[in-house]
Amino acid sequence: MSLISRLLLAFITLVVALVVAALGVWASGGVRGWTLAGLPTAQPTPASAQNIIAITINKGENAATIGDKLQRAGVVRSASWFRLLAQAEGVQNDLAAGTYSFQRDTDTQAALDRIKVGITAPSVLVTIPEGLRIEQIADLLQAKGVTQAAPLLEAMQNTASGGDQLLASRPDGSLQGYLFPDTYYFEVNATPAAIIKKMLGDLDQRVDPSLQQAFQAEGLTVQQALTLASIVEREAQVPSERPIIASVFLNRLKQQIPLGADPTVQFALTQDPASVASYGWWKQDLTVDDLKIDSPYNTYVTPGLPPGPICDPGLDSIAAVAHPAQTNYLYFVAKNDGSGSHAFATTLTEHEANIQKYQH
Repeated sequence: MSLISRLLLAFITLVVALVVAALGVWASGGVRGWTLAGLPTAQPTPASAQNIIAITINKGENAATIGDKLQRAGVVRSASWFRLLAQAEGVQNDLAAGTYSFQRDTDTQAALDRIKVGITAPSVLVTIPEGLRIEQIADLLQAKGVTQAAPLLEAMQNTASGGDQLLASRPDGSLQGYLFPDTYYFEVNATPAAIIKKMLGDLDQRVDPSLQQAFQAEGLTVQQALTLASIVEREAQVPSERPIIASVFLNRLKQQIPLGADPTVQFALTQDPASVASYGWWKQDLTVDDLKIDSPYNTYVTPGLPPGPICDPGLDSIAAVAHPAQTNYLYFVAKNDGSGSHAFATTLTEHEANIQKYQH
C-alpha cells in the first residue's frame, strides 16, 4: 500500500471514529455527560428478574463477536454500534472475559464501559448530587432500583467507625456528611454495607493527607471541616463563591460570632416530622420563629459549628474550607438577581446596606 493510500485510510478511520462517537448518543438512546472518572451519566432503568440477561464473554473474543452476542440476546440494539464504539476507544481487542448480567436494552456505551473493566454483576449507574442528606440518598438509590431505602438509611444512621480515621471524630454513628457525592456503579440489590463501603472509600481517596493538613492549618478537625463544608455546599450557588463563603464562616468562628446560616436551621427543623411532611427536607422560606428553634443545629442561637454535617458536601466545597479566600468579610446576602450570587460585607453597616439594596 502506498503512503498516500495509508494516509487516506488513516483519515477515513479517524472520521469514522468521530462520527461514531457523535452518533453513539443516538445508539444509546440519550445524551450522556461525563464525570472526572470518565463514567457516563446516562441512567439505566431499574433492573428486575424479568429483564436480566446473562452473557458469557470468553477470553480473546473481540468487540465484533461480543457485539453480536449482545444484540442477539437483546442487550443492545446494534452489534455494529457496539463494535464501532469499541474501535473508537481502541479497546476492540481488550475486553474483559466473564459472565455478565445485563438489563434488556442496555445503553450501548454503558454496556461497553462495564465490559472494559469487568463489572459482571447487574449494575445501575447512579449520580449522587452534592448537598443531599443521607435520607435523600437512600430514597434516590431505592428509586434507581439499587436497594431498599429503609435498611440502607438505618445503616447510614448507625455505622461504627471500624478504625477509620475519617470517621473517628463523629459525635454519633451517623454518616451524614461522609458519603461522597459522585457517579457510581452499584450492583442491583447491593447490601447497605457494600454501598456504604464504596461511598466511604471514595471520600477517603478524595480527602487525602494534603487536604487534612490544610484543615489543620485552619484549626479544624476532619469532622469540623466536613461540617463547615456541608454548610458551604448548601449556601453557595455560584462555584467561584465557595472559597469566599468559607472565609466568611471561618472569620466568624475566629471572632466567636454565631454563623447565622439558614441551612443549619433548615436541618434543625427536620427534627419535627410534621415539618418534613409539609416542607420537605429543606424548608425554603424560613420564618422569624424558625430562626429561634431550640436546636444545637440552629447557628443563629448556638455559637460555633453545629454537632455535625447537615448534608454530604462535594469536593469543591471541601476544598473551599481547606483553602478559603483571604478576606475580612463577616456577612453575605443573596442578591436575588437570578444568578445565585451574593453581596459580601466586612461591617454590619455595609451588610445592612446590602440588605436594603438586594432584599427590598
